Order: sequence, then C-alpha cells, then structure tokens
Amino acid sequence: MEVWEEERKEKSEGLYHHISISENLVKKHADKEGNKSPNPLYQVWIINDGLLASWLLGTMKEDILSMVIEEANTAYEVWTSLEQQLLPVTVEKEGNLKNMLMRIKKGPVLLMNI
Repeated sequence: MEVWEEERKEKSEGLYHHISISENLVKKHADKEGNKSPNPLYQVWIINDGLLASWLLGTMKEDILSMVIEEANTAYEVWTSLEQQLLPVTVEKEGNLKNMLMRIKKGPVLLMNI
C-alpha cells in the first residue's frame, strides 16, 4: 500500500471501506434463528455511504463531475469511476514530470548525474 493510501485510510473516520470494497458487507437483515429482523447497522451503512458519496460529488468541479458515471449509486462506484477516468492521466503526468526532473541541468551537468 502506498504512503498516501495509508494516510487516506487513517484519516477516513472509519469510512475507508466504503471506497475500497465493492459490496456492502453489512447484511440488510440480521438472521436470528431463522427470523429475518432488520439490521440496524445496515441503515447506518446506507446513511454513511450516501453521505460519503454526496461529499465526493459535492467537492468536484463540473468538468470532473461530468466524468463520473450517472449510475454511480454508492461511494465505491463514485470513487472507482473517478479512479478509472483520472488514474491513467495521473500516471502519464508523473512519468513526464520525472523525465523533466532528470533533464534539469546545473551548469553543464544533468541533475541525475549529481
């Protein structure tokens, strides 16, 4: 796991699993000896996921927001849609910046030779 991923997980206030796991691990019904009673944790999960998805969408500029699939119903779907759209561009930019950094000169000497 990358350093930024560890920091993101630590600062997530317990919501990291909403963007890292594709399915809701909290069951809608708590099965107690064959009885399917409503699981109170399921409602908490739904509320937290909705809040996180709203926060993610609410902090995006319109040009980025238009990239997110319209069918994104969960925080995970919003996050993975963003990741699929933006990660290739980010990786390419990272490579370009590394190349530019290696071509910086101090006098006649390249930075990578110092």
